[in-house]
Amino acid sequence: MNYSEVTKAMYGNPEKSEIRCEILFEGFDKPIAFNAMASDPMAHGQEIFKRLIAGEFGEIADYAPPGEV
Repeated sequence: MNYSEVTKAMYGNPEKSEIRCEILFEGFDKPIAFNAMASDPMAHGQEIFKRLIAGEFGEIADYAPPGEV
């Protein structure tokens, strides 16, 4: 899947094994919510997680429990 930007990255759990973000995928007119994980069964999810961890899209905000965001 092709995408052009990844924004609003934040860890999705205390273990930092999931990252919540917004991604503008090709064919969409606005970014959509996405959860990236190293264990994602889809290659693009794994790639996005690795690129986020590598810092390619800026800092990743700390985890905040639902309701505290």
